[in-house]
Amino acid sequence: MAINNPQTWSRIARSNLRQLANLVGNEALKSMARSPSAGEARQVKALTEAIARRLDGPQFSSDLNASFDELLLSVDDFESTLLNMHFQSSLQSAVIKDGTVKKSRRLGDMVFSANNDTRKYIIDYLDSLPPSLTPVEMAANEVAELVPDQKTGPLRFKLTAGIVQVEHQAAVTRKQDQQNVDAARGELVAAGRVAEQYLSSANFDIRLVEEVRSMVKRLESDQDIIALGVSAISFQQIVEAFANELPDFWSAKLQGFSLGLSMYVAQFPDWMRFAENAADAEFSPDDIKSLYIAGCKLTEELRKQDKLVDPEVPRSLAFLLESINQPRRAAKRTVYAAVRSIENLVSVLFKGFGTIVSGIPEGGKKGVSSATAVVVGTGLLFVAATTAVYIDPAAGRVLRTSWMGKAGKLILEHLPKPDAD
Repeated sequence: MAINNPQTWSRIARSNLRQLANLVGNEALKSMARSPSAGEARQVKALTEAIARRLDGPQFSSDLNASFDELLLSVDDFESTLLNMHFQSSLQSAVIKDGTVKKSRRLGDMVFSANNDTRKYIIDYLDSLPPSLTPVEMAANEVAELVPDQKTGPLRFKLTAGIVQVEHQAAVTRKQDQQNVDAARGELVAAGRVAEQYLSSANFDIRLVEEVRSMVKRLESDQDIIALGVSAISFQQIVEAFANELPDFWSAKLQGFSLGLSMYVAQFPDWMRFAENAADAEFSPDDIKSLYIAGCKLTEELRKQDKLVDPEVPRSLAFLLESINQPRRAAKRTVYAAVRSIENLVSVLFKGFGTIVSGIPEGGKKGVSSATAVVVGTGLLFVAATTAVYIDPAAGRVLRTSWMGKAGKLILEHLPKPDAD
């Protein structure tokens, strides 16, 4: 039967073999009264009845393997029939009308041909299928289903030419607000430069000078608005800490600069969505402590992997973690920012695991496969999976998600330990 669809072929083959079994069984029944080998005739009848029962009823289209198994068992019974002495002596030469080809044929030829055709089709079809998935590939597929795309947050990441990098995000606001936003940014940059110049010339604490300089650079880049908003929270705390060391005029100027930063980021929809999500987060000081410890270990590993990770990645992550190093003083937005950024990094690395073991179209390998091939062979993915499992309870409460622990455990179960490379 030249039928490409295996479901259709299986349905037709079942019907044909069932009809053939009934035909052979009827011929065996006819021969019993006149045959000295009635016992062997009954064996033929029993075999054909077993075939007919097995193939009776509709085929479940979703279970092709089960249907193939039943067909192969029926072929085995037909082969036993061909070897039966009574069939060989009394039945195989009988000329019967073959409805499938619309001509008369010998009964033995009909059984032999049906057997060969059935077995050949099934073998050829199974040989044409791709190799069965290995346990690692099955785990990778499961990980791929669990791991979401990166979410809105202060840090997003990408794999480029084998390197994990920060993926900077354009600062996008409503079209009708763009002119006001540009003007506000210009005023803040100017105010920040003046403050930086004064603080530098007056020999104030270099930490304060660096913080002002960093905020000006972030403003000038006109990107990563959520990171800017989170930085503004930390900057406000720093300004308050130095308030008593500054002249009243400059203390007020820096307070105004800090307030201006908060008002500036509030004009961006991404920041407002982020702030709303952070407001709903629930966590305890112990959650923050575990997140901070795990995040610092992850950052340390990122620094070690300097051939795979751009230095900006651990530097940016360390900045966010520093804002939660005192659990009882950490703000909801900074905690949410740190966890979301770790989640985004874990997401990128876990998608790398799926890519390397599952395979991707040849045209899609450039810039990704080289990275993932190395990532999977190092301790980087291992520590990412360990981090994911460790922070999953706390992250689940903050982000209201549970995928990291599940995916991390799957990877740890199938990833060679770093010292095995």
